Amino acid sequence: MYDEHLRPAGITIGQYSILAALYYVQSMPLLKLAARLELDRTTLTRSVARLDRDGLVSIERGSNDNRVRAISITEAGVRKLVESFPLWMMAKTELQNALGARRLKDFRRTCTSLSMHSRIIAEVLTSPSGMNLRRVADLLTPTDAPKASRDSSTAN
Repeated sequence: MYDEHLRPAGITIGQYSILAALYYVQSMPLLKLAARLELDRTTLTRSVARLDRDGLVSIERGSNDNRVRAISITEAGVRKLVESFPLWMMAKTELQNALGARRLKDFRRTCTSLSMHSRIIAEVLTSPSGMNLRRVADLLTPTDAPKASRDSSTAN
């Protein structure tokens, strides 16, 4: 849906998300941008390369470390973001109208949950010694979940 709405601007929702993430910062290392957008590095690298080719972002080597690539939005990128914003808003409105407020809220909650679980799985799979079960339980426990009272377990 979003890609269809953004097509007249010549960008995808992924490219729009990258430009939007870079709008408020002077520059951002590629790995930090990947973490913020919850994308793997190789996927982000391909998208950033297309944006760089089109002059919408610039890629610079880190001043302290040549292995680090800092990504910045260009003036042309800002113009593309401004041009695309009304199209993005139309797609957002269409999604809200199609789902309704409650289903949209449920959809966002599900996406957040899936994102959290994918991070846990990635952490488990990439941990050199494996992750202990306590850490997994800590990650799976919602931060707003009520805590069990110690006194309730000893009450008669």
